[in-house]
Amino acid sequence: MASELLTGLGIFKSLFDIAKGLKDIKDAPARNAAIIELQEKIFSAHSAQSALVENVHELEAEVARLKAWEGEKERYELKRWGDGAFAYVLKPSEARGAPPHAICPNCWRAKNPSSNPIGSLNGRSMSGAS
Repeated sequence: MASELLTGLGIFKSLFDIAKGLKDIKDAPARNAAIIELQEKIFSAHSAQSALVENVHELEAEVARLKAWEGEKERYELKRWGDGAFAYVLKPSEARGAPPHAICPNCWRAKNPSSNPIGSLNGRSMSGAS
């Protein structure tokens, strides 16, 4: 991203130099060619700026998703699930209307608790649950 920013700054310097030189061009075809080059560089700069803005939005969305996950994972605790397996179980104090359920460790590591919850704890044995 830093290299893209430096490239963008280089484009703007180029634009400034071309615009500054336009006033000294007396030959109409040469001036028109310089104007076309300037327009192309302006378009290129605009495209680069749009890509950077999109990149910033994607990064902001990722930061928001990670912050939400940090808060969400505090709602669970690791407990024994069945025959020696473990799962992240929703703490009763953190249910907030959600039914009791558990999340497998693979989904937990993928920071994707809603993709495939193990299921409701109602009627399931939590042998050895701590």
